[in-house]
Amino acid sequence: MKVFAVLGDQRAKASLSPQMHNQALFKAGINGRYVSFCVEPARLGQAVEGLFALGLAGANVTVPHKQKVIPFLQGLSDEAGSLGAVNTIEFTDNGMIGHNTDVPGFVRALEQAGFNPFNRRCLVMGAGGAARAVVAGLRQAKAKEIMVAARQKSRAEALCRDLGGTPLGIADWGRAAKGTDLLVNAASVSTRTESPELAALLSETPDQARPAVIMDLNYGRKGNLWQALARQKNAVFQDGLVMLAEQARLSFEIWTGVLPPTSHFLSALEQ
Repeated sequence: MKVFAVLGDQRAKASLSPQMHNQALFKAGINGRYVSFCVEPARLGQAVEGLFALGLAGANVTVPHKQKVIPFLQGLSDEAGSLGAVNTIEFTDNGMIGHNTDVPGFVRALEQAGFNPFNRRCLVMGAGGAARAVVAGLRQAKAKEIMVAARQKSRAEALCRDLGGTPLGIADWGRAAKGTDLLVNAASVSTRTESPELAALLSETPDQARPAVIMDLNYGRKGNLWQALARQKNAVFQDGLVMLAEQARLSFEIWTGVLPPTSHFLSALEQ
C-alpha cells in the first residue's frame, strides 16, 4: 500500500485533503491511503525526514510549513524555487524534492471561473503565502496590473519586491478597486465575525468597482463577505474549493504519474 501524508498545524487535522485524495486514489485504482499529521514547527525537520525514512509515497505541507520546510529538502522545482514556498514533496532515490502546485492550481481555478487575467487589472488582498501564489500566477498569465493590499503595507512591499506588483495599504482598497477586473482574497478572513474591519472596508467599496470575478481562497465560511460583495456587484464568485481541488490533482500527478479529472476531487469536497 502507498501512503501519502499532509503536514500542517492544528487546522490540518480538520483538513479536507484526506477525503479528496483518498477518493481519488480509490477511483484511480491505486492501493493507497492519505493521512494528516499535526506537526509543531520545531519538529518539522524530524517529521519530513521521518516520512522519507519510512518510505512514504509523497507528502503535502500546509500553513505554517510551506517556507520553513525548504531547508530540509534536497532540491526544489523551478516553481517552488522562484516562489520560495513548497506545498508538495516528492520522495525520490536522490532525496526529497519540493514542488509548488498552488500557482498552477490558482490559474486553473480562474479558468474554471471563466476569467483570463491577460491584460486585466487585478487586486489581491493579503500578503502571505497564498497571496504569493496568486501574484505569481497572475504574472505568469500576463495580467496588465497587479495590486497587493495588506493591513501591514510593509508585507505587501516585501511581496512585490520579490514577485512584482504595486503594494498598497489597506486604506487604498477603495481607490484601487475602481476599474479592477478581478478581486482575490488571499487573506485568512472572510466573515464579519472574523473581522469587523473587513466588513467595514468592503461596505465602502465604491460603486465604480465592477469586477468580473471575485475569488475568496477560503472556503466553508457562512456569511462570506466576499460572496455578498459579488452578489452586490453582479460578479462571478468562486471560493477556494476549486483551487484546492486543482492543486491537489497536480500533487497527485507528481506522486503517481496519474492526473485524475478535477471532478474526482471536487465531488469529495462538495460532500
